[in-house]
Amino acid sequence: MVTGDLVQDGLQIEAYEYLHTLLGCLEAPYYLIPGNHDNRSALKQVFHETTYMDTAAERIEYIIDTPKLPFALLALDTVVSGEFYGQLSEEQFQRIHEVSCTLYKPLVIFMHHPPLTPGTIDPHIFEYFKRFSPALLDGLKFIGAEAFANQVSGLSSLRAILSGHLHLSAQLLWQGIPLIIAPSVAPSLKGVIPYKEHLARIGMILQENPGLAVHLWDSNINNLVSLFKYYKLPT
Repeated sequence: MVTGDLVQDGLQIEAYEYLHTLLGCLEAPYYLIPGNHDNRSALKQVFHETTYMDTAAERIEYIIDTPKLPFALLALDTVVSGEFYGQLSEEQFQRIHEVSCTLYKPLVIFMHHPPLTPGTIDPHIFEYFKRFSPALLDGLKFIGAEAFANQVSGLSSLRAILSGHLHLSAQLLWQGIPLIIAPSVAPSLKGVIPYKEHLARIGMILQENPGLAVHLWDSNINNLVSLFKYYKLPT
């Protein structure tokens, strides 16, 4: 599952062609959703042969439910064209409801934007952006988070929500549901450390090595077991 921001500049078709070449080396199947850096048209043009992606639809959304999978995957497109922030619509809430009503197995949702702000995870990061880059902070918001919470909080089949976007790794309970935010394969944020007295409440953003989230389905608990794996940058 590649949870968006597949390339840095979604307007460059060559970037998706390069990504297609890289992913073509995988033996395992892969599933893509767009992030705010992506361009849906270019993405669908290059990956048109995928069986799960409806290239005629505006959003890139689908469900993966095969006999080999002990759970179903629901991909949600949270991208707002031309914006950094994420959003879910009433139409998408209805889709979640319809999918949950027809499934007879556990459900895992994956999408690019997590339904919260960085301040939920680390208030220092929130304060840093609030002071030094309010425009970027605005881009990290999620429109429709409360409505989304109302939609999924009562779903007994929903086991986890997987996302990215924030360039930092986190696992937390959101509305009683495990929310796993994967780190970035580009340099990630590592949180903050205080520095200098007059900036003690702001902190200094550090970088951590690129990484990804690894998920294992544990049939004993009927849920995902997730961990983060990081790769050391060459010196």
